[in-house]
Amino acid sequence: MDVWVAFLAGLTGSLIGAAFNYALAVALGRPLLHRYGRFLLLTERSLDRSEAFFRRHGEISTFVGRLIPVIRQYISLPAGLARMRFDLFALYTALGAGIWCAVLTGIGWFLGHQSQRLGELSPERVHRYVNLAFLIMAPLVAALVAVYVVRYRRRREQS
Repeated sequence: MDVWVAFLAGLTGSLIGAAFNYALAVALGRPLLHRYGRFLLLTERSLDRSEAFFRRHGEISTFVGRLIPVIRQYISLPAGLARMRFDLFALYTALGAGIWCAVLTGIGWFLGHQSQRLGELSPERVHRYVNLAFLIMAPLVAALVAVYVVRYRRRREQS
């Protein structure tokens, strides 16, 4: 398998899935949450606060959210609820998902080329490499968030 085709397929799939969830949140979001939010313990106040937060920090939230397992599948929903500009949503989704796809594609490429030396590629071994990649990415993501927070606070103090 060509590494670039695998990367582009992963990125394309991520963007399509994210766009679907974003559109779903735009179309059904608020009315659905007003009707059934109480079953999820969501109040009107918490919805308003989360939408306000996402309006202020949507770009970094989308980018970082794409790098965190589990959250990455759901970060499109608050973006759609807050009606984040779709071009910015797609850009930050592509950047975050692109990093994750590159890491996973790189792990696949490495394991595929080292399979003779590594022996049987068990799911446990693949899982170990994915966990290692996440442990390497986590401090980088934390550093990006820290830089964002510092810059955001400086801009607020200057205004």
